[in-house]
Amino acid sequence: MTISEIEEYKNQMEKLLDEMKSLTDQLPYKGDKCKDSQKMCLLQAIFEVSVCLNGLEPSDFHQE
Repeated sequence: MTISEIEEYKNQMEKLLDEMKSLTDQLPYKGDKCKDSQKMCLLQAIFEVSVCLNGLEPSDFHQE
């Protein structure tokens, strides 16, 4: 994959994460901890995927 293809891949994934966050925002706030709120668990998981996405490098797209 070229750098521009990787950037396009990341942009598509970010759009999906934005959609997930938007849907999650519809849930009521019930606390800051996962044990209290599924909303917070979902937001934390979305954030973790975002961190992984930001860490992608060209080598991640090549099979060794």
